[in-house]
Amino acid sequence: MSEITKPSIDIEIENFNQNFDPAHPYIRATHIKNCEIKNLDIDGIEFENTIFSHVTFKDVSFEKIFLRDVQFNSCDLSLANFNQTTMQRVEFNNCQLTGITMADGRLQNVLFNQCNLRLAGLGYTMKKYVHFIECLLNEVDFYHSKWSNIFFEKCELTG
Repeated sequence: MSEITKPSIDIEIENFNQNFDPAHPYIRATHIKNCEIKNLDIDGIEFENTIFSHVTFKDVSFEKIFLRDVQFNSCDLSLANFNQTTMQRVEFNNCQLTGITMADGRLQNVLFNQCNLRLAGLGYTMKKYVHFIECLLNEVDFYHSKWSNIFFEKCELTG
């Protein structure tokens, strides 16, 4: 798994909705932490070299976004829509991902570490070098996924 380069800018954003400019849908080298992002459609945005720490996402659509060298640490992304999203060198550490959808996406060099992915929809997605470590994967839908170098370590896969 590739190392994620830490961002060179450490900006604490308390209200992402007020700081986000949809006219410039590209966020790079930023640390977004200790905030709630809600009621936001960020479809098509690109995140690169970005860290999210202790962020709660409510009613946020991530459809068709591009993530490269991104970390989500202790975030709540429950019920988030990641359909048709491309992820390269992305880490989810200790995140709530219950009920997320990632259909028709591309995941490459992605780590899910100690995450709750119960009832997640990961079908119709191409996955290369994806690691699930100590994750809850109860009733996850992997229907019609394309797999290459997928690893499960100490995960719960019942249901």
